Amino acid sequence: MTDGSKRAAPRAGRFFYGWWVVIGGLLIMATCYTAFVNCIPLFQTHIVRDLGITVGQFNTGVSLCTVVAVFASLVIGRLTDRYPARALGAFTIVTSAVALVGLSLIQEVWQLYVLCIIAGMVVVAGTRLLVSVVISNWFTLKRGLAVSIALSGSGVGGVILSPITSAVISSYGWRVAFVVLAAICLAAALPVTLAAFATRPSDKGMLPYGAGAVEQAKADLSPDAPVTVSVGWAVLRRNAGFWALVFGFVMMGIANGAFITNAVANMTSVTVNGAEVVTGGHSVMWAGAVWSFYLGLVIVAKVSLGAIYDRFGLKVGTALGTIASTAAAVFLCFAATDWGPILACVCFAFATFTAGFVSTISRGRTLREFVGGVVFVPAGNPVF
Repeated sequence: MTDGSKRAAPRAGRFFYGWWVVIGGLLIMATCYTAFVNCIPLFQTHIVRDLGITVGQFNTGVSLCTVVAVFASLVIGRLTDRYPARALGAFTIVTSAVALVGLSLIQEVWQLYVLCIIAGMVVVAGTRLLVSVVISNWFTLKRGLAVSIALSGSGVGGVILSPITSAVISSYGWRVAFVVLAAICLAAALPVTLAAFATRPSDKGMLPYGAGAVEQAKADLSPDAPVTVSVGWAVLRRNAGFWALVFGFVMMGIANGAFITNAVANMTSVTVNGAEVVTGGHSVMWAGAVWSFYLGLVIVAKVSLGAIYDRFGLKVGTALGTIASTAAAVFLCFAATDWGPILACVCFAFATFTAGFVSTISRGRTLREFVGGVVFVPAGNPVF
């Protein structure tokens, strides 16, 4: 009897253990990822003012973090093969908390840059990409849905943590707010990760969801043809279509990252050389309400997009996300109106993870790891 035959396929009506992995991934996204992505726009104005730096200097952290994260993400697939997902997840959570506490203590711009580099090396690769790779191991069917549920944690966390962060900043200052976020990351994400995270079903003596008899009984409704041939890097690197795919999603990712970083400032104002420049002219409270609306919509949008990829395939899902991203950019040009920022947030909620889905639900391991490393970080929005 082979080792594979000893593994148990998921039984109908029983709770599949892989969903615990999804829950753990959702909590990591809702805390660590959210703290470094969705909550950062709330700190931008305060950090720029108190440290006496420019918006350009602050955004340099964006570039540093993104570039470092790209290279760090290239190895995450191999790290999941060598080290347990439980250990990688716990290390990521603890590092996130330490980096957040460090941000509360910064006095100089170089300290901000150092923490951006640390966050890029660990937090991005250890949250969004790690969660996606691990969950992809656990699901054959419903892979897109499972990944989207976990990654929608960024929206769940944003809805909860954004008002908490705003309230703490208003009452106690931005430095205390960073410490509060660090405590939330440890308390909410670490216990489930230590208890439930596992790299692959075989670690628990199980098979992926949809394997064996289940896979034969249920048809995959996606029109995409199943991949039965393994295409290695030697072939991919000479394929023009592959590089066109990479280029397109990197460009989309850069645009998405710019939206995340500057959304609140685009609706209100920015400080340039000590002078306030009015952009949208809306109040901070109004901009915060629109931002919270966007984060709430992300929850529905990500799950819906995952279901669309499962049902209609990569072409339809990617086309929908691309159209939504373009529409969001157009609506941003009307920041001084009430409808412009609102419609931009609606469109961007559906566009924000388009490129990420291609890497996470791709069947081929080489494609998933390479695209996940080179494309995933900028396409999934840089940390700052």
